Amino acid sequence: MYSKIKNFSECCWENYGLLRIFLITFAFWTITTCVIATVQGTWDTMFVYPEEEYTEIQTEADRIISNKSFETTYELQITNYSNRDHSLSFDIRGSNNSLLTVNVSNYGLENEEVSYKRFTKTPTTHILLELLAVILLIVLLAFVSMLAILIMISFIWFIAFIIHKIIEFSNNSKNKK
Repeated sequence: MYSKIKNFSECCWENYGLLRIFLITFAFWTITTCVIATVQGTWDTMFVYPEEEYTEIQTEADRIISNKSFETTYELQITNYSNRDHSLSFDIRGSNNSLLTVNVSNYGLENEEVSYKRFTKTPTTHILLELLAVILLIVLLAFVSMLAILIMISFIWFIAFIIHKIIEFSNNSKNKK
């Protein structure tokens, strides 16, 4: 029995064995991710450019700048604020992975200039980033699963080796008597 466990373990640790385990875990996590995304209904928002949300957070950014009040329901992070330079920079984030970076020069003065920078400028970039994130998540999960499987196989191999040596030692002891 030990020789079968040993051969199986060694096969798993060879290049083709590693590749097979990775492909199996990759397929498993791909199917699992697709099922979870379908059940949660995230396909509808995942691959759609959030133009409306960018418009909403830009309107909120304009309100923040004009009212000089940083209270908002959106996630807001002030990255730079200087009274001396009359400058303000902040990031405001929406719920569908939309991030707007706002830079205000001459903040509070008559010649105030506001510039906006979107995290994803085009729908194509947005879709590619979402797809890349999903694929990287699946690869990471497959890799971690593969390592967990290999550790379990090695542990079983080690236990089988110990049992094999105990049985071998007891058989040798019986034969010497």
